[in-house]
Amino acid sequence: MKKFTDLLLFEINRIKKAYLMLIGLIVSLQIVANIWASNNFMRMYKNHVKETRGSMNDFLENWGKFDFFQVQNHFIFELSIMLGIFALVLYVFVIWYRDWIGKNNLSYRFLTLPGSRMSIFYAKLACILFLIGGLLATQIVMLYLGEMLTGILLPDEMFETLRFLGQPAKNEVISFILPSRILDFVLHYTVGIAILVAVNLMIVLRLSFKWKGLAMGIAVIGILLALFIAVLLSGWLDYIFPIEQLALTILFSVLVTVGSLLASHYLMNNKISV
Repeated sequence: MKKFTDLLLFEINRIKKAYLMLIGLIVSLQIVANIWASNNFMRMYKNHVKETRGSMNDFLENWGKFDFFQVQNHFIFELSIMLGIFALVLYVFVIWYRDWIGKNNLSYRFLTLPGSRMSIFYAKLACILFLIGGLLATQIVMLYLGEMLTGILLPDEMFETLRFLGQPAKNEVISFILPSRILDFVLHYTVGIAILVAVNLMIVLRLSFKWKGLAMGIAVIGILLALFIAVLLSGWLDYIFPIEQLALTILFSVLVTVGSLLASHYLMNNKISV
């Protein structure tokens, strides 16, 4: 446990500066999107008054009140979220390969530390999960702070306040990373963790058997995808209730996670080398 804790803290310390810069960039982009969308709506209102000499009520009858969903659908807001996702996906590979490629001898030091080598795997996996959790927490805070900022930028008569908890988002990216229903949240992140662990297994295979290992990993993923697609095309899922489909998907994800961890345990303790 001490080895895992030390390695986890080591991994977090290595990425913390870049991670904080990423969070700062995401927050800045979302503030820009908020100001841009709010000012654009206000500009539309001023043009309406200038061209038609109509009242605010006339404008709102045509366009409706401004809400934070319009900020979420702004391309800069979506760009900020995709930037975070891309950075984390990239770091899943960087966190392994920077220790095994080049003149860096950290891989040798890690493998020769007392204790189970699987602690290396768990520390890197936990670090990624920690980074994901941090970005999710940041996004939740920004949803509330962003709405408060919009309320400051626009008159109360123009702005419709939302209640995010339990309310489905109109933005597909937001609804995917922060589902409004608890069952959807469990489903998305159970499947996501299974994919993350499976990708880490592929990386360990690549480090253990070089290109042969990569081919083996791709083959395993291909077989799993083929089985999943075969079940979908068979129409068998049409005969069971949605809650049962959800349970089966979660069960399949758990099995993939456990299987990947067991395979990784064997590779880390018996096959991987510098």
